[in-house]
Amino acid sequence: VISVLKKYGGFGTDTLPAELLASDPELFADVYYDIFLEASETLVEPIQWRGGLQQEIPKKGDTSHTKNNRGVLLADSIGKVHHRVIRGNVVPYLNTYLLSSMYGGFMARGVDFATLHIKSLVAHAKFKNLSIGIFYLDVAAAFESVIRQLVCGPRLSDEHIAALFKQLN
Repeated sequence: VISVLKKYGGFGTDTLPAELLASDPELFADVYYDIFLEASETLVEPIQWRGGLQQEIPKKGDTSHTKNNRGVLLADSIGKVHHRVIRGNVVPYLNTYLLSSMYGGFMARGVDFATLHIKSLVAHAKFKNLSIGIFYLDVAAAFESVIRQLVCGPRLSDEHIAALFKQLN
């Protein structure tokens, strides 16, 4: 997994570029083995692997609107390796439970496929002279709207989450 990290990209808080890790994957695998093992056994990743540095890259238009910004998360390189391993082991099982109407982030279920699916449903209904209603929920800029700690962090109480949201206002 280390040897296939995306090269020449930004690196996160660990300041380890992917090229360095890929230069000797066996060495780095040995160095981080105990941490990976503990994270896998306890199902808790080290806090340094959570989150990262989110950088906004402006697009054209008024940058005060989320749609005119692109968010990039510069995450810890070793954390990326851990996430890739976990995701590679979990997603195949999740795919067996997906509804046929769920798209994005899953194998053969990219968000572009959702558009094609809707277009084909509309074309079929039109061909059969049927009425059709579609409820399509597109979470715009979801990446920028999610606090990763709430998704990946420890289980928090309702009061703790409410306090976090209060701080955001």
